[in-house]
Amino acid sequence: MLYLRKFSNFSIILRGKLVDQFNIVDDLIYSKVIPYKPQLAMASNEAIVETKTTIGFIKEAAEIKVTGFNVYHKNRLIKPFWKVVADGSSKGRCVVGVLEANFIEPAHDKQDFERSVLFIRLENKLKQMTMDYWREHCHLVGYQPPNLKSQKNVVKEAHIRKSAEHSTNPQNQLLADQQDTSLVAEHQSGLSQSVVGSCSDWH
Repeated sequence: MLYLRKFSNFSIILRGKLVDQFNIVDDLIYSKVIPYKPQLAMASNEAIVETKTTIGFIKEAAEIKVTGFNVYHKNRLIKPFWKVVADGSSKGRCVVGVLEANFIEPAHDKQDFERSVLFIRLENKLKQMTMDYWREHCHLVGYQPPNLKSQKNVVKEAHIRKSAEHSTNPQNQLLADQQDTSLVAEHQSGLSQSVVGSCSDWH
């Protein structure tokens, strides 16, 4: 994992044991390759080279809580599992990506990259990639899609509105019936007064 491409002309031995060369891309599921062409400065003489990011879920994503991008520079790992989304957010969980970013310069100690304009643009792009990939693929590893909750809310609100309409209509009808009863009572009262007046006049 320390190098993006495997070497055939040398081996790494640790405590007398051969270290297997490993590419994390081989352990990604539902992976896809997303091209990215960085916007270099107008005065730059460097050729614009398109880099490709492989993004996916790590195998056994539910058990292995690993998230972030392994960013290489000239085949060497500089920034391992770089988290571009907030730690407290469930979006982007278990999404892992791999890319080689030769268009940005590593720091002096080779442990990070210089925080340049190109670096910030790359960070924003990787964040967008993560959100887009998560929205489209999270259900494949058992997570609830973000739009599912909103759809449920829409259906729930529709049921509430319909129930409110059903409950409101009888009330309106009851008020109308009460008004009609009041008018009838007033009319009958008026007729009674007229009859009494006529009888008193006749006597």
